[in-house]
This record gives sequence, C-alpha cells and structure tokens, in this order.
Amino acid sequence: MSLYRLRNGVLAGSVACAAIAVAASSASAATLAVSGNWSGYIAGASNFSSVAASWVQPAVSCTSGSSYSAYWVGLGGDSNQSAALEQTGTQSDCNANGQPYYYAWYELVPAGPVTLDVPIKPGDRISAQVSVNGSAVTVSLADQSAGRAVTRTV
Repeated sequence: MSLYRLRNGVLAGSVACAAIAVAASSASAATLAVSGNWSGYIAGASNFSSVAASWVQPAVSCTSGSSYSAYWVGLGGDSNQSAALEQTGTQSDCNANGQPYYYAWYELVPAGPVTLDVPIKPGDRISAQVSVNGSAVTVSLADQSAGRAVTRTV
C-alpha cells in the first residue's frame, strides 16, 4: 500500500496503479470496494484541487489477444454522479498480435483520452499531476528517466 499525505489541499503520494482525489462534502472513513476493471486508492475529502503521484512503468508480457493496463492519477470520477473527471497517466498494452506497446495520455471526461507526445518504455520513472483552478485543468506528465515532460492547460 502506498502512503499519501495532505498538504495545503494537495494529495501527494506514490502509486502502483492509481490515485484519485475526490472532492466531497466531508472526509469519509476508508471503505473497501471491489471493481472488475480497476484498482487503486480513492481519497474523499473537501476541496481537493491537485493530486500528484509517481511510479515505475511496468513491462507487460503479452501472450495473444488485446489487453490493456493503465497507471494514472486524477481528480473526480468516484461515482456515476461525479460532475467531472480529470486524469493523466500511462498505458502498458498488448495489441491483437500479442505485441506490447506503451504510451502516455490525459483525459477530461466526457471527452475521450488524448495521447501525449512522451515516449514511454518499461522501467521508466514517471511522475504525473492533475490540478484544477476554477474551470482550468492542468495535466503534467514527466518521464524522468528520459528527461521528457509535457504540461497542458485546458
């Protein structure tokens, strides 16, 4: 399990799969839930405006057929009633021929994901951050191993 700390309304931590900071009316007790398509940590608290995480990009071993594996950090999206979901991360996927491929992306729901121009390789050290200031969303993703980074404000 990763450790998280709250500093001035910012959730920071190191993740293996995902971290999502969720704005809620009040802080809630930890709840265990099971999902068929993702794993991670949701922090419910009031007034989150930024979340950051880092991870080492996992390698995938492909057999046959397509499969998908995402590693990300984001704000919102903890339920079907969420008004917003802003996230950025990386993928370790297998194509239909069983070949692995890796890439970086961001997504501002309800729009679909956008691929970022940051080449990703297994073993790379990745850091990512999502911040919201009013209606402006800033996503940042850096491949610290390759010295490449991108920041977008939408």
